[in-house]
Amino acid sequence: MGDDNVSTAEEATIICDTVAVLLARTFHHHDDSACAAFPVLLGLFESIVCKEAMHVMQEQGLPLLYAAFDHALSCERLDADDLLLILKVFAIHGTRDGAERIVRAAQLGIASQRTMWSVILEQFDEEHPQSVFMINRLKDSLLLGTLGIAYLQRANRLAAVGAIQRHPFDTDARCRQMTAWLRDADHLRHLQAAIAVAASLPYLDQTRGRDLLALALDHHSPCVQIEAAVSTIRLGNLSARKLLIRWCSDPRYSRIAMRSLRFLGWVDAVPAGCCHPDFLATADLCQWLSQPNEYGRPPDRIELMDTRVLYWPPTDDLRQVWLFSYHYDDHECSGGVGMVGSVTCSLIGETTSDLPAADVYALHCCCELQNNGDRRAPRYRSVKAGKTLVDRYNRSM
Repeated sequence: MGDDNVSTAEEATIICDTVAVLLARTFHHHDDSACAAFPVLLGLFESIVCKEAMHVMQEQGLPLLYAAFDHALSCERLDADDLLLILKVFAIHGTRDGAERIVRAAQLGIASQRTMWSVILEQFDEEHPQSVFMINRLKDSLLLGTLGIAYLQRANRLAAVGAIQRHPFDTDARCRQMTAWLRDADHLRHLQAAIAVAASLPYLDQTRGRDLLALALDHHSPCVQIEAAVSTIRLGNLSARKLLIRWCSDPRYSRIAMRSLRFLGWVDAVPAGCCHPDFLATADLCQWLSQPNEYGRPPDRIELMDTRVLYWPPTDDLRQVWLFSYHYDDHECSGGVGMVGSVTCSLIGETTSDLPAADVYALHCCCELQNNGDRRAPRYRSVKAGKTLVDRYNRSM
């Protein structure tokens, strides 16, 4: 198992035996230290690369995890993180016994605010053998937090491919929940929920969906407006096409709007200016900054700080790179500088628009080399170390 993959039945048997020992120490001997190795072992249930090992893990390993989950609900010997990791394993393996326990955990609202619920429910795509079972069993349960949002997103996906006949949110009670998500003044907390609500509208009774559509089109987030425009078009009103074309020209939302036009088959409607390299680079950084684990939304302002062609040591090739300064009006870390052209990112807290462009490139060069495990990477990230590396391949900055 040197490569972290389970490639033989013998390895799978060793893992199952180890899990059995750790669970016995945890539940019968009340040894909480045994839980420390649990995440690593659970990860191996996701790294099976041969049929024989899979058979052993499912025949011997999964029953151990079923028993551990059932026992944990009654005695609380496992923390929420371990329980969610077990549920992830159940989702990946696709058994009915595992799906039933995922449903039970969801109905109990176990750690419903944890983002791991998104990872768990993402496994239930149209190819998953338990997707319809999971959707139907939870259709009458009030699911809150990240769990509720993830459930709505899964329902949208399965409705889109015709895997379910009726959307579980097509009820008066669910519509009230979706209305609350759309009206939430905390736009970051329920932004993904509002987007999912807008995407669900083609699958709802039009009488119920009419008021939701109006709220979504008038939402303070352009991301929700764009999704609502797509739903409007899918419901037969083509006038919303103009809204999508307009948002294409704003780099903060261009990627979403262009993706929507492509989805609708209107690739030719994308404005020509949206294909300029500087514009595309700006849009790339805005998309990165909008990730939930970064700022969660695009910046209020973004400006081109520098662009040039460099021989870039981390990729060992000649390429155009960009630096952009960005600003958020209402964030404690109001702004920074991001790089595009290799690994799109911002070294938040390290780089600011006050730094010379050469210094910012130098820090990004160090960062990429370190992340790549490159032998040229300096032990400590610094402008001096990065400049030495970049200057070695470029005559001047």
